[in-house]
Amino acid sequence: MTTYRLVDRGYPFKKIMTGKAWVGRVVRHASGSHYLARIKVADDPAIEFTAPTEIEAFEGAVARLVGYESAADLKASNRVARAINRERNARTRHVVNEMMRGNFEPLDRLLGVKK
Repeated sequence: MTTYRLVDRGYPFKKIMTGKAWVGRVVRHASGSHYLARIKVADDPAIEFTAPTEIEAFEGAVARLVGYESAADLKASNRVARAINRERNARTRHVVNEMMRGNFEPLDRLLGVKK
């Protein structure tokens, strides 16, 4: 999955980067009341999002870019994915620890091997 980050290089705007590629920017609106994030996507129209802070504008634009309605939806999805990964990693650590002790039963259960 692509990771996006907000980078301050001293310009009047902050860059939205993925790796070394500059894909968008976050600027203060001319009225000064809010910030506008804009990400250009290949041949598609640019994704824009306005919010009261730079971070909220950035997070909202990235969430829309990856297919979510809001940054809150993206964060909720990431929270679920992290919980699943934590559980999977804990199960794997348990199996490896038991194998180091010479007990291969957890590995057999994980692989579905019947004795």
